Amino acid sequence: MQRRYRKYHKSPLLSAHVLSFVHHSLSNCTFTHLDHFPRSILALCRMKLNEIQRIDVEAVLDIKWLTRTQLNECPTLGIATASGNLLVFSLQGDTLVSVTELNLCSELALSLDWNDGKQSSSPIEVAVSDQRGHVSVLAMSSEGALEVVESWKAHEHPAWITAFNYFDTNIVYSGGDDCRFRGWDRRTGCSAPTFVSRRHDMGVCSMQHHRTNDHLLVTGSYDETVKLWDTRAIRQPVTEVNVGGGIWRLKWNPSNDHQDLLLCAAMHGGFHVVQLGEDESSLDVVSSLDTDGELAYGASWCWDPKYPSLVGSCTFYNAERQLWTSFDTPQ
Repeated sequence: MQRRYRKYHKSPLLSAHVLSFVHHSLSNCTFTHLDHFPRSILALCRMKLNEIQRIDVEAVLDIKWLTRTQLNECPTLGIATASGNLLVFSLQGDTLVSVTELNLCSELALSLDWNDGKQSSSPIEVAVSDQRGHVSVLAMSSEGALEVVESWKAHEHPAWITAFNYFDTNIVYSGGDDCRFRGWDRRTGCSAPTFVSRRHDMGVCSMQHHRTNDHLLVTGSYDETVKLWDTRAIRQPVTEVNVGGGIWRLKWNPSNDHQDLLLCAAMHGGFHVVQLGEDESSLDVVSSLDTDGELAYGASWCWDPKYPSLVGSCTFYNAERQLWTSFDTPQ
């Protein structure tokens, strides 16, 4: 039976729009960004959302931690901005410090993904998609310097999302406003996609490879469906579920005991937790957070294993952050 949850802690944030929310367990802190074109505010908060740092940055479209490796032994944060920049910050104690930035284009940088899945010993790389329809892969040195390794035209319209295959980071996926989901093999120079899927009816704006299962990938679209794919047989999805809203972000639970749970930010459809069936052939919504019509955009699991059900989320027009438990855990 599906559970519906109310937020147990919320925090308003000035007169800006909120698009992203991420958590890092090492510092017991969360980061949100407030989108108020042409500038944004990056807020560093404690678990109860008490703000401890605020930084004025460009408007932010995506924000992700480098989770399995660190830069100079510090937690590292990547940010894709509306000016086409990739910003990199490190968390030094309780302070977010700028490391580097690189401009990729004059239009929106829309998403990013680090290559820090199972191949954590490989050089650090980050993939970025942008409004031109391009996907770029950048290498980051041990000192934090960024260099573009590859860049190619992936879509004729904005490339809303890109993601690495965490088990083979030569493989990169992308989704665009052209309703296409595409795969790319960097060893071929990305002159042509390895596949093109037209199974989504509207723009593909979210995706993530599973962190422990080498052949599972999920995609989400404005068509309101989450689709599960087996990358060994990509011609058609394994299954799908409709969540009642366009899907801006999808994130697998990082806890070893809950890797079958997928967090979904579904715009006007609210936030949902979707469960993968034991046989990997079904997706079911098992809990939801009603946003009372506010657009659900940013969402992140807590990476602290003591709080596997804790979710940080944020909604758009009312500029609100929420902290809530998405399922019951043993006491």
